[in-house]
Amino acid sequence: MIKYDGKIFSLAGNPVMANYEMEERAARLLYESGQRFSLPKKSDPDALARYMGASVRYEYLSDSPYCLCAVALEGQTLRTQNGKALVMSAGDIIVEKSLVDSGKTGWRDYAVFHALSHLYLHCRDGALTGQLSFDLTGTQSLRHYICGSGELADVLSDERLDSRDESEAQADAFAGALMLPKVVFKFAANRFMSEAGINRADLKGETVGKMTAALAEIFSAPEIIVALRLKKLLYL
Repeated sequence: MIKYDGKIFSLAGNPVMANYEMEERAARLLYESGQRFSLPKKSDPDALARYMGASVRYEYLSDSPYCLCAVALEGQTLRTQNGKALVMSAGDIIVEKSLVDSGKTGWRDYAVFHALSHLYLHCRDGALTGQLSFDLTGTQSLRHYICGSGELADVLSDERLDSRDESEAQADAFAGALMLPKVVFKFAANRFMSEAGINRADLKGETVGKMTAALAEIFSAPEIIVALRLKKLLYL
C-alpha cells in the first residue's frame, strides 16, 4: 500500500498541477526520503521507493528497445509478450530487465522515478485489491501503466511539453523533477555556462550537446532526460 501523510498517494480529482507545485512536491519527497543536495549529485530512486513503500523488481517485459517499466495501481496479473504471467500487487514496479543487462543505469533509474511518479500522481484512494488480468499490449487504464521512452525525442522537438498522453506527460515531468532536482540542476547548468563563458542565448547546436553531456554525467541521467529538463526550465 502506497502511503504518504497517513493516506494512499492520490491527486485524483486534481490531476494537473502547476509547474511550481510539481517542483515543490518533488523536492519535498526527496527531502523526506533522506536525500540532501548541497552539491549537484545523483538522486537515489531506490531510497525514494523504500520511503514510498513501493516494491521494485526486474523482468523481461517486451522486445521493444523503448520499454521502461510497468506499474500497478491495483492488484493484477501482467501477461508479457512471451506469455509469462507476472502477479503484481498495488504499488509494484517492474523495470525492464534488459536495461540492467545492458548497463543502462541512467535509464533504469529513470524508469523507477517514472513509475514512482505514476504512483504519486495517479493512485486513487480506495484502490481495488482484487486481481485483474491484462496484456502488455492492452489499453492504458487507471489500474496500470506500461511505459516506454519511444516518444521522448518527439516531445523534445515539439514546442509543447505535453505532446504525450496526459498521464505520461505528467509522469515525465515529475520524474524529471525527481531525477534532476531543480535547485541543484540549475546550479550545475549555470556553473557550466559560467565556466564556458556563455549565456542562454548561446545554447544551440554543439554547445547544447556539450552541456547536456556534462550534466548527464554529473547526474547519471540519460541525455534526452537532461535535455527535456533544460527545456522544462526554459534553458532551451
